[in-house]
Amino acid sequence: MATGATTDVTLPAGQDVAAVFGSTLITQELDDVWQVARLHVLHVAEDGAIQSDIPVDPPENQFFPRNQPVLAGDGRSALIRFRHALDIGLLDLATGTMTTISTHATDDDSLYLQAALSPTHIAVYHEGANQARVVRRDDPTGAQTVVPVPQYASGTAFVGLAGEWLLTSYRPPYGTSAGPGGPLRALPLNGGKSRTLLPAAEPEIAQIPSGGAVAVGQSTDGAWTAHRISIAPNGRPALTRVYQELGVIRLFGLRVVRWAVRPTLVRR
Repeated sequence: MATGATTDVTLPAGQDVAAVFGSTLITQELDDVWQVARLHVLHVAEDGAIQSDIPVDPPENQFFPRNQPVLAGDGRSALIRFRHALDIGLLDLATGTMTTISTHATDDDSLYLQAALSPTHIAVYHEGANQARVVRRDDPTGAQTVVPVPQYASGTAFVGLAGEWLLTSYRPPYGTSAGPGGPLRALPLNGGKSRTLLPAAEPEIAQIPSGGAVAVGQSTDGAWTAHRISIAPNGRPALTRVYQELGVIRLFGLRVVRWAVRPTLVRR
C-alpha cells in the first residue's frame, strides 16, 4: 500500500538520473563536451544515503547515447542502449557487470531499438522489422529465437513479454492525430498461431517484474481499462481487468517524481 513517504537523494557531482528500479538508480556521467562518459549504478538506503556507486564503462567500440540509454529493467537487471544498434547490454544492477547481446538490427540507428525484460526472457526489436529476437535471461549470449512480428497497416509495433509469449501493440505513425493503436496480440515463442487479446490497445506495454505485463486497451464490450496479462494454467495468455492506478503505480516499489540534482523518490 502506498505510504506517501518521500526520500531525497543527493546525486554525486556530474551525474544525472537515467532510470530508477526499486532503490537502485542508474545515472549518467557527462564529459566536458556533454557526452556520456559512463553510467553509474547507485544503491540507495532508506534514508537516501548512497551506499555504493558502481561505474559502468561501455564496451569497446561502443558509446552510451545521451538520450534514453536505458531500454528496460527491473530490480535485478537493466537493458542498456548503445550508440550503435547492433548490440545492447544486459547490466547486472548488483555488480555492474555488462553482458553484450547481439540484436541483428537491420540498420545502425539505436534510437529505433526496443527491448523487454521478463523473469525468464529478453526480447529485442528494431522498429520496422518483421521479426524480434528473444533469448533466455539466464543465457543471454546463447541461442536466439526469431519470432515474427505482425505488421499493422497504420502503426509501428511495440513489444512486450508474458511467459513463453511475445506481446505486440501498435503505435500510430508520427504526425497523425492522437488515438488508440492497433490490436494487442500474443505470439508463442516456440511457433504457432498468434492470438488477439484485445481489439485495440494503447501503444505501450508495461512489464511486471514478477512476471506478466499490463496494457491499457479496449475490451470486447467497448470499455477501456488496464488489463493484467498473465499465463493461465493451460499455458495461454489470460487477461484480468485492473484499475489504471493499480497497473501504473503499484507495480513498482519506488519511482522518481522530480528529476533534479536532488531527485525525490516516492516509496509505495
